[in-house]
Amino acid sequence: LRPRSAGHCSGAAGGSMEGVPLRVLADAQLSCELDLDHLCTVVLVNCELSRTPKAALVVQLRRARATVKVRQSGELNLAGLCTPTEARIALKKIAYRVAVAGYPVEFRKFKVRSVRWTSPYRPNYPIDIIRLGQHPLAEIRQTSTSQPLRVLIDCIARDASAAARAARAAAAGS
Repeated sequence: LRPRSAGHCSGAAGGSMEGVPLRVLADAQLSCELDLDHLCTVVLVNCELSRTPKAALVVQLRRARATVKVRQSGELNLAGLCTPTEARIALKKIAYRVAVAGYPVEFRKFKVRSVRWTSPYRPNYPIDIIRLGQHPLAEIRQTSTSQPLRVLIDCIARDASAAARAARAAAAGS
């Protein structure tokens, strides 16, 4: 099995990310409680349900090369080698299958928790890591001097982007 690549992504200054597979973690919420036993036996395929009381239904997705955990509360967690767009589509497909089975579900609160390259990415343009670390949402991590310096920038939702701009403007004004 070859990992799926993120061929449509590209770097900001022209560096191509062609062939760099992504590891995506994404979450969504369905609007109702679910009967996991019914979903596992009747509705979904390629799934397994442990018999422990608070176990999640684990669904293996072939096309998205991902695993989705479905909880009784309606929470969906996806982890796999796909793009964020493919992750959203995969979770919406799960929600659709649940809705067809008669559950009154609505797809809510989709959130991409993290996107990581599965192999090192070396862009063909310079990156000023100090300037990148000064971003208001950046978090700098280095566990030891032998470890590489990592700059993590949280993805912000479209609704939160206006609030983040207002916060930056207020910080710059004071």
